[in-house]
Amino acid sequence: MITLFEHFNTPARKLYSSLKIANMNLSTFVIEDDGFLPDEIITPYKLFSKYAPKKTDKPLYFNRVKIPKYWEIEGSNEQATINDNGKIRANIKYKKNYLSRIVQQVEWLNENGIIRSIDHYTKHGILFARTVNSEQGNPIFKTFFNQQNEIIIYENYITKSIMLYLDNREYIFNDKNEFTAFSLERLDFDTTDVVFNSLATPLLALINRKQSIKGYLFWQERIHQELPGNMQYILESDALESIKVIVPDEEEYNKIIALAANNVKSKIKRAGYLYRYHRKNTFSKNVLTVTNSDQFPHIEKIIQSSPSYTFNIIAITEMSSKLMDLGKYKNVRLFPSVDLKVARKIYENTDIYLDINQGNEILNAVRSAFDYDLLIMGYKETAHNPTFTGNELLISQSNPEELIRLLNLTKRDKEILLRQQKLQANEIEKEEFRAVFDKNS
Repeated sequence: MITLFEHFNTPARKLYSSLKIANMNLSTFVIEDDGFLPDEIITPYKLFSKYAPKKTDKPLYFNRVKIPKYWEIEGSNEQATINDNGKIRANIKYKKNYLSRIVQQVEWLNENGIIRSIDHYTKHGILFARTVNSEQGNPIFKTFFNQQNEIIIYENYITKSIMLYLDNREYIFNDKNEFTAFSLERLDFDTTDVVFNSLATPLLALINRKQSIKGYLFWQERIHQELPGNMQYILESDALESIKVIVPDEEEYNKIIALAANNVKSKIKRAGYLYRYHRKNTFSKNVLTVTNSDQFPHIEKIIQSSPSYTFNIIAITEMSSKLMDLGKYKNVRLFPSVDLKVARKIYENTDIYLDINQGNEILNAVRSAFDYDLLIMGYKETAHNPTFTGNELLISQSNPEELIRLLNLTKRDKEILLRQQKLQANEIEKEEFRAVFDKNS
């Protein structure tokens, strides 16, 4: 059995993690490689390029991007630019929720500031793909390189066709569905029993293989007024009768059940996710915020109104004078330029996460707070990951008094809110999760 994802996005990561926690040792195949996937995940690029980074290969730091002589790189915590005598020639984009200022792609601009090409890098600092855009900035094609800088995959965004150069042969595919089906054929493990989470390329690639399919659609999206056509096809087709539809969200499950025909309801199963916590919440008065910004609406009012609470503020770079000024309060502890080891230690010793800083999220801070069993609260306008924050704990930025009230609730009230936080994240027990994939259920 394998897991088949189109993108390794947040929903895919949740399912991937749950399967691992459940000790369901499935091989994972991801169609779109962003260069920063876990090592054990297989992609068409890794498969056909025989990708094998050296131990000495490191992530590409922003100021190590190769540039022409006399050009300069200027960077902030958010992004960087490549400049030529004051004119911006390229934008450097960092990998989000990764190490500090690590390059994922470089967007090269024309004289009018339009992106004409994009260089894509892996987590080992290797240039593995390049996208070429039209004069209007629309993608035309993308080429993928092996580590000898030879083109191995050419994807045409206009015609949708893909060319693969493999073992001195040229393969041409009409679309990504055909290409993915071919990629699956080249794998050494059984791909007829599959867990997938998309009705797009993953499903169409499986159908393209013209083999019997058994497995599970793990539905992580939202339907509208009717069932998607491909979901109806899965439920009603005799050829796909061995595929079950698993829905982790209770509200979404009830909606699908209500719309499905009576004779196919038995193929629809309710599930959830598994989470592994690094420690248990002790309901102390230690508060944490991780930031790369000094914009904290009402932070001083919150600090002054909660003298019995200790506010720990982490940054992975130096802090501005505005942020450092918060150190004048006895109940504030500032940690500029921390490394991951120190950050984890602080997570282990705090029990409330305050998600009120503006700017981009760093270190996957809110999800990390969830994994360390912290009670998460913050402003709804700037919430960095609402999936893991209880709805009742996201407060309007214009109402800091309510946030202060929540912060000062009793331990019993916080225990209830923490349980609700986990329910909102659709947490279930390991036995329940595994039972959904039982072929006899």
